[in-house]
Amino acid sequence: MGHRGQVNVGGGIILLLIIVLIMIAITIVEIAMPIIIGVTIYHFLKHLKERGSDTKLISVILWGLFAIIVLAEFIPEIIDYPATLMPQLCNLHLLRPLGWLDNAGDMESCFNNLAIANNDFSLCQDRVCIKKIIEQEETDCSKAKEPDDCYRMLAEYSLNESWCSYMGHGSYECFVNRAIEKDDPDICRKVEGQSRDSCYSVLASSLEDISI
Repeated sequence: MGHRGQVNVGGGIILLLIIVLIMIAITIVEIAMPIIIGVTIYHFLKHLKERGSDTKLISVILWGLFAIIVLAEFIPEIIDYPATLMPQLCNLHLLRPLGWLDNAGDMESCFNNLAIANNDFSLCQDRVCIKKIIEQEETDCSKAKEPDDCYRMLAEYSLNESWCSYMGHGSYECFVNRAIEKDDPDICRKVEGQSRDSCYSVLASSLEDISI
C-alpha cells in the first residue's frame, strides 16, 4: 500500500508539472505570436520591395491589422472599458493570436458587461446577463434577443405576474407558474381564452384542492 501511495503521489506531481509546463508554453506562444507575425510582415514587405512592387497600400493594411492584433492581445482592458461607447470593440477579442482558446468567451463577457452597464438586453449573450439586468431598476425586454424569456424571467424574479401578459408565446405557462408559486387562483383570471380553465385545473391539481 505504501509503495502504491508513493506512485500515486509521484504521478500526481508529474501531472501537475505537465499542466504547469503547458500553461507556461501557452503564455510564451501568446507573447511570441505577435513578434513572429511582425517579423513575417516585415520580411514579406521587404521581399516585395526587392522585387520592385509598390508596397504602400498593402503595408498600411498589414501593419494596421498587426496593430489591432497587438492591441487586442496585450491591452484587453482598453477593449472592454470604452466598449460602453463602442460595442464593436468587443469583437476585437476574436482577433487575438490564440483566438481558438478562450477569446470567444472573453468576447461574450465583454458584450455581457456592456449590456449590464447600459441596461441593454440586445447585447446579452446568455440568460445570466438578462437576469442581472432584470435585477436592476430599469428594464426593457423589448430590446432583448429573446423578449419572451426576458418577460418570463422578469415575472419570476420580480414576483409580478403582470409581465406574463407581454409574452407572445409561453404566457400561459408563465401565469400558471406564478399562480402555483403564489398559491393564488386569481392569477388564472388573467389567462385569456379557454386556457383559463386549464390554468385552474393545473393549479387545483398542484395544490390538491378541488375547490379551485
